[in-house]
Parts: sequence; C-alpha cells; structure tokens
Amino acid sequence: MTLSNLSAINFLKLWYVYDKDRSSYLEKNEIRVLVKDLVEKSGCDAQSVEEHEAKMIEEYDTNRDGKIHISELSKVIGQDADFITSFQSLSVDDFERVFQLSDEDGNGTLENDEIPQFLKNLFPEGSSDQIETYKNILEALCESQEGKLTKNDLKILFH
Repeated sequence: MTLSNLSAINFLKLWYVYDKDRSSYLEKNEIRVLVKDLVEKSGCDAQSVEEHEAKMIEEYDTNRDGKIHISELSKVIGQDADFITSFQSLSVDDFERVFQLSDEDGNGTLENDEIPQFLKNLFPEGSSDQIETYKNILEALCESQEGKLTKNDLKILFH
C-alpha cells in the first residue's frame, strides 16, 4: 500500500476524490475510505485496513489533531510538494482578492485561459519557470474538474 511517486497533478486529483467536503483535511472517515481503496488495489488483506489507517495517521498527521491536512500528506509527492507548500504562505484574503481579480468573466470559476493571470497575480515575484510549472499543474487539474476550477477547488491549498 503506497502513495509514493505521485506527481502534484495526480496527488491533487486523488485529494479531490477523498476530501469530499473540500475542508483541506482528510478526517477519520475520509482516511478510512482512502486506506480501504489503497488496500484493495494493493491486494493486501482487507483485515489490515485499520492497521494501515493507524499507520497513515501516525506517519502523516504531524500536528496530531487526528486529521491529515493537504500539506501534511503532500510530502508523498517529493519535489512537487513545493507546489502545495507555496500556497500555504499566502492568506485566504490574498486568495480571495486575486481570485476575484483573475475571474475575468465573474462566473466564480477559473477556466484554463484565466489560470496564467491568476498565478501571476498570486505570485508576482515568481519566476517564469515556477509560474509555468504551476500553470501546467492547475490546467491539468482544471481538465479533471470539467474545465473549471471553483474557489472551493483552489481554496483547500490556502488553509
């Protein structure tokens, strides 16, 4: 049972499957479903779900609150974890302001053509390589979310 070697794109796609309430945390019931699916896919003994769940919480719940935050689990993606952690240093107010500014058509979502400006507004000091990398990740995520990213899709990165 493993989550290693995920790209940031696949990590976020996976996260959206299990973080049903978009809280930016996997609570106990969401962790259990994730572990159950991982155990089934790996062919492990189904009786070991509780054991694997306890191990996952032990390994990734660094603040010991009984939940796993997106930033806690993002360490499984190695170098791409910078994508997740770079958003953590920004405030929700910054996010709200930049989202509103970047949502050119005012429909409450960002489409692929609005993502580059969103990132430039969010990371004005970011290098062109960083912006391009983040753009590729968000565009791929956008494709998996029916071509649009809502505030809630993105807000989990800022909690």
